[in-house]
Amino acid sequence: MPRVFSDACVMDLGVLKVFRSGDSLKVERCFTNHLFWDMDEALYAEPRSLFQRMETHKAALLHQFPEKSQAIEQATLDTNYGPETEDEVQMVTCFEAWHLPTAEDSNDGRHVICIDGATLLDEEWTYDRFPFVFLRWSDAPLGFSGVSLVEQLEPVQREINQLLIRIQQSMALMSSPYFFVPIGSKVSPNHLRNAPGTILQYAGAQPPVAYVPQAMSGEVYNHLDRLLQRAYEISGISELSATGRKPSGLDSGVALRIYTDIESERHQLTAQRYEQAFMDCASWFMDWAEEIIDDGGNMVVRTMQKKGFDVTTFKDIRMAQDDYELTAFPISLLPSTPAGRIQTTQELINMGVITEREQITKLLDYPDLASVTHWHETAENDVEWRISKILDDSEYVSPDPLMNLELARSRMQLAYLEALQQDVEQEKLDMMLDFITEAQAMIEQAMQAAAPGPLATEAAQMTGSAEAMAQEPPLELPPEMNTAPPSETLPS
Repeated sequence: MPRVFSDACVMDLGVLKVFRSGDSLKVERCFTNHLFWDMDEALYAEPRSLFQRMETHKAALLHQFPEKSQAIEQATLDTNYGPETEDEVQMVTCFEAWHLPTAEDSNDGRHVICIDGATLLDEEWTYDRFPFVFLRWSDAPLGFSGVSLVEQLEPVQREINQLLIRIQQSMALMSSPYFFVPIGSKVSPNHLRNAPGTILQYAGAQPPVAYVPQAMSGEVYNHLDRLLQRAYEISGISELSATGRKPSGLDSGVALRIYTDIESERHQLTAQRYEQAFMDCASWFMDWAEEIIDDGGNMVVRTMQKKGFDVTTFKDIRMAQDDYELTAFPISLLPSTPAGRIQTTQELINMGVITEREQITKLLDYPDLASVTHWHETAENDVEWRISKILDDSEYVSPDPLMNLELARSRMQLAYLEALQQDVEQEKLDMMLDFITEAQAMIEQAMQAAAPGPLATEAAQMTGSAEAMAQEPPLELPPEMNTAPPSETLPS
């Protein structure tokens, strides 16, 4: 997809083809100039027919269509690759075409693959879209193609090119010095030949003078800088992103983040098109997988987990199209750089959003700290595992006295509220409530076990009172009530 995005920036359209090969799914990048459509039919960006041209190796066609081997062997070779011999690569021009059905039950959609003089495949096409993912930098007012970034910058770039050529010519002509030598000065020109420049002789008594003219006016270079700045404005790319140079005046981290957010908002529509391209890919993956199942095949699905891959088959996880919705979500709130992650995590801690040590280590997620933070994440991962067992497998795993019961109860409460909003089955909700109740009972039991009993409390209070009385100073009577001799003292 990054290469397709580059095509969208340079050419008018980035194209990714999604197709089925047996029981596997394949994707490949396609060149825009290999796709053809009727310009009048695509006036409103919705053509009904699409053609793809591709130079294919004859051996690949023989492997894919063995029943058409005679026609493939007799096909005309592509002469764009030069004279062919038996030992050299033999390429055949192949065309693949799609025609979308007019209506849902019209049965007039077709999918055809052909070469010169033979039709290799002719089948019905039931989908309402072409098996391609199209990515555009910007939408065109009319037509199927988009508007590339290069096309937007073309007028400014042409002016920059002409200006640079003029500067280059002036530098070559005017940057060499001129030597003015008086006639009859008896100065040998050979003495000046070792230096670059031109010798001009004139009548006069002045000594030889070297003169270096200004190649271009300063206004020309200012105009060049203005054109470059205009190119930045048209593309929406900041100087910080293009050159890595911080603009003057942006010194704080908050100012830099705001500056980056402004650039991100400028490219919001382009980013949405990029996200939608992945959603279109996922939609085709689901459709092709359904077709594989309907044809009696099966497809292995691997889901990346924390500690490896979870391998299953699509037949076990397939869903009806009305039961799911494909939506793009951000992969993380945190920045991708280590400094950004630390800064954002610190801000969340200061705001009180994060209070547990396990959450902090999990948010940082540094590979080189994995051996240190692994044990801190265990409590968080254990609670997530118990929640997933309830929601995904309808299996209840009771809380353990050795786990972080406060964290488990809090996380299960949040998961319960979220499941309640999503209309999760009542059976799963009851399991979550049982978990919360059981965890709360364990917490109270642990508090009672740690608290001292009534007799121990009374004894501790009496012991504390005796110790406090022993530490008090001895009582003394007021002077007017003290009738004892001065040498005598009252008992404490």
